[in-house]
Amino acid sequence: MKLTELLEEEKDAMLRAAMAAPTKEAALEPVERALERMLFAFNDAAPTQTARESAAAMVGALRAALPLMDSAGEPKLYETRRGKGVRLAPLPLALLVLGCGLCVAAGGLMLYHDLPALTALLPVAGGLLLAVGGVLARSGGAAAERRIEVPTDWDKVWRALHTAALVMDQTLDDAAAAERWAQRRRAETDPALTAAETELACELLEGLYGGDGEYALEKLAAVRRFLKDKGVETVDFDEEHAQMFDRMPGAERATLRPALVQSGTLLRRGLATVPER
Repeated sequence: MKLTELLEEEKDAMLRAAMAAPTKEAALEPVERALERMLFAFNDAAPTQTARESAAAMVGALRAALPLMDSAGEPKLYETRRGKGVRLAPLPLALLVLGCGLCVAAGGLMLYHDLPALTALLPVAGGLLLAVGGVLARSGGAAAERRIEVPTDWDKVWRALHTAALVMDQTLDDAAAAERWAQRRRAETDPALTAAETELACELLEGLYGGDGEYALEKLAAVRRFLKDKGVETVDFDEEHAQMFDRMPGAERATLRPALVQSGTLLRRGLATVPER
């Protein structure tokens, strides 16, 4: 079972939950839960304890690095205006009113009085006041508020997670290959069976597969010789060694399984039948 396969099974549910999260921090929770489920599924099918420990370490490192993942999408600019309509401050309002008053006064003087210098000055002054008041009124209007939002690029997040899973699978495969090679080397330098044990096993299996009962019994007798070479004595049932045996009722006294003794120490109790009295 590959981590990439398990992660792909989690993809749709994980991305739906992450995209529906209100904040970027909250969006990390479904990703972390998906990684946990992926790890649990892998542990159930992992071939060795070493593989489980390696996967747990790598997935833990990936979870710890999730907040550092580069997942920024295309930035978006939002602009909003505060307030409704234009509210004039006292100074711009006063300048506009005064400018209008000067312009009106200049018109009145032109109609009823012959004051060329004054009638020429008043419109100019009024126009200046109107211009200044208009600029101040414009700058004091509704203020614009700009906000930049950087959304999460979930395609980028998925590609990063999938790439990480591929790397972890490759690491696990390399570790498994190295472990198999080490086991092969150990088998060559330190075999599970000695030469004598291997010979005995081959003889017993030959008797089993041959189907010849007498030949099989003959080969089974080699077990006694093998144990003797190891310093293990086989003891048959008698009154002297009765404490070494488990007994069961039978028609006659007989040894069903000898007791195994090494240097006076009982290794395994025997089994015998004794007639009922």
